[in-house]
Amino acid sequence: MQRRRHIAATLGTLAMAGVLALAVPSSAYAATGTLTVENLLTGEKTPHVNPSDCYTLGVTEALSRINNDTDMAVFVYNGPDCQLGNLLTIGPGESAVTAGLSFAIP
Repeated sequence: MQRRRHIAATLGTLAMAGVLALAVPSSAYAATGTLTVENLLTGEKTPHVNPSDCYTLGVTEALSRINNDTDMAVFVYNGPDCQLGNLLTIGPGESAVTAGLSFAIP
């Protein structure tokens, strides 16, 4: 009988740990660092501190330079809203010039 209580208590603890793991906000998966996007037509630089999710570059006529000073890879896409296929992957500490229209950090 005491062994059953011990097993039940252990299962209860594991179930609670699972619930807490699911309750962690998605921002916990953000990259740490700064990702800077420079519009090479205008020279405007836009920093993204601890970025996460998908960002649309919003410039169809210009190339962008992306400097990835974060701890995660950045995925550049052909279309807006991170659609139309992965064009390029920029690793942590790398930079690249791209004609992509959006980028994401998972």
